[in-house]
Amino acid sequence: MATIHFYKMHGAGNDFVLVDGLSQRLPKDLTSFIRKICKRHTGADGLMIIAHHPHLGFQLSYYNADGSEGEMCGNGARCAVALAYRLGIVGKEATFEIQGVSYQASVEGAEQIRIFMHQAKLLKPAEKLTHLLTSEYRSMLLLEVGVPHLIAEVVGDLSRVNVEIEGRRLREHPDFLPRGCNVNFVSRTSGERIKIRTYERGVEAETLACGTGAVAAAAFFKMQYGLEWPLLVQPPGGLLSIDHSEGGCSLSGPAILVFEGHVETLEDKQL
Repeated sequence: MATIHFYKMHGAGNDFVLVDGLSQRLPKDLTSFIRKICKRHTGADGLMIIAHHPHLGFQLSYYNADGSEGEMCGNGARCAVALAYRLGIVGKEATFEIQGVSYQASVEGAEQIRIFMHQAKLLKPAEKLTHLLTSEYRSMLLLEVGVPHLIAEVVGDLSRVNVEIEGRRLREHPDFLPRGCNVNFVSRTSGERIKIRTYERGVEAETLACGTGAVAAAAFFKMQYGLEWPLLVQPPGGLLSIDHSEGGCSLSGPAILVFEGHVETLEDKQL
């Protein structure tokens, strides 16, 4: 039996289990461990592992709640930077790598982290998605922000959208196979604030926030309506700020340590 020390954190309600892989070994059956510790409603939206990188501040691995490895997670990465800073792994200016892509980040306060993202890429323009529109939607775009995001602009009250049903329907649509996509339902308030609700691929449910989804939503409103930076994006769990930066944009918001603890695994053999 082995004991794993972990940290529970959240970024605007998007919650994660983080593990310092520099100081301890992880279970051999990592997928089962992730599914157990990230069990829906009692666990987390995903798990992140901080490990050694030969040139940058640290190497980061992100796993969805179902155990699959993810390409990028904006809020999770911000939490990882906050934890790495807390543990003395990096300073206030940090660099890290996830799946071969490097990112920069800055610690702006005790619980405020900014991460610099790459430019959102348009995968499918609105005219190629009109067949998916119903009376509930004004427009859609498919964007890449480290991971694929479908943005669906909602006509009317965003709170009335059944995210679990509609999100699953669109996430599994043949147009987006084989990768599938995250599905973001968005609307704009009179005060130019963007409201968003996200169905996350890998979690297969609505989450309280999604960092890359917030960036994709900001890019959508910039492309469609020419809104000015910075843009405030309001998911159910908090508030995120998206601003223009050289070569892309930045994602800023809270990264909060909830608690830390230990979990026992039944494996005797470790990696």
